[in-house]
Amino acid sequence: MIPTCRIPMMNCSIAGMNRKEYHPASDFAVGLMETKDEIYTRVFAGEVIMRINEKYKPAVPRKLLLLVAGVMWCGVGIMLSAMAFGWLSAYEGHAWVFALTGFIAAMVIHHFGFLRIVDKNLGRISKLPDQPCAFSFISWKSYLIIVIMVAMGITLRHSPIPKQYLSVIYTGIGLALFLSSIRYFRNLLTGGGSKGTEPAR
Repeated sequence: MIPTCRIPMMNCSIAGMNRKEYHPASDFAVGLMETKDEIYTRVFAGEVIMRINEKYKPAVPRKLLLLVAGVMWCGVGIMLSAMAFGWLSAYEGHAWVFALTGFIAAMVIHHFGFLRIVDKNLGRISKLPDQPCAFSFISWKSYLIIVIMVAMGITLRHSPIPKQYLSVIYTGIGLALFLSSIRYFRNLLTGGGSKGTEPAR
């Protein structure tokens, strides 16, 4: 008689361990619901921000932007020119040489530089809505340029460069700003700020 050997059945389940069952369909549905909730939240937040922006935005008529831009260019030009005039008045040498050089530089900067910037800004303003933001009288990139120019001006005034030489730079930029500001006022008087109209030159 051949003896039989019984192999006991082993239970593969481990006692005390709770294993989470994986259900692909249900997990995908939960993830989809979470994605929809995130989208709804972002859309709602965007609408709230847009409503707050429209409510508290300092909206002004488009033509007022031309006035603000012209006054700013004119005011800065007068300020720089006045500083240059003060330096040359205190200079005991041939001040007219530096004044004439600054005047020639101003004509070049005005005609080949600042007028192009003014025309570009006038075209941008003419495409804005009827009630644009008050701070849009210049582009956002121009604000960065202004900060850089102010920093450079402070650095030059505190540098060891003689003031009569700085007067050439200040006269050139200041007078060019003043002359270029006239185009803003001309467009303001001729209706150049209307939407779709070409800037007056």
